[in-house]
Amino acid sequence: MNIDKVLLISTAIIRNSKDQILLIKRSQKSSYPDYWQLVEGKMESGESPEETIIREVMEETKTQVDKLDLKSVYHNEIEAKGLKFLCFRTVFSAVIITKDIELSDEHTDFGWFNKKTIDKLSLLPGTKEILDHNFNN
Repeated sequence: MNIDKVLLISTAIIRNSKDQILLIKRSQKSSYPDYWQLVEGKMESGESPEETIIREVMEETKTQVDKLDLKSVYHNEIEAKGLKFLCFRTVFSAVIITKDIELSDEHTDFGWFNKKTIDKLSLLPGTKEILDHNFNN
């Protein structure tokens, strides 16, 4: 696959007290509309991966990060808007201060999911691999 662009992304695995993972549903205006994803976003110039995920958690869920723990780095290829992207995802386990989620206009729904319920969802490319490796870790 010829790559048009490389994306550096920070991703958060946020769990509740029942060991369920927070997923958010992409809006119709997004590429991959109605697909579920972890809280994540592209790094901006001058940001560290930690700064990126702290910003993205606030932007996408209106919650603050209390604690971050680096889990791993993944890569995958996706196609969107007629382009081919190579995505490098820095994945963190994140603890948020409050569980009161308020979504941005980039997303239409959220939920706390266990392994069995996640397997029934349409997931953004790259998400399943991260979840498979990190669900019980």
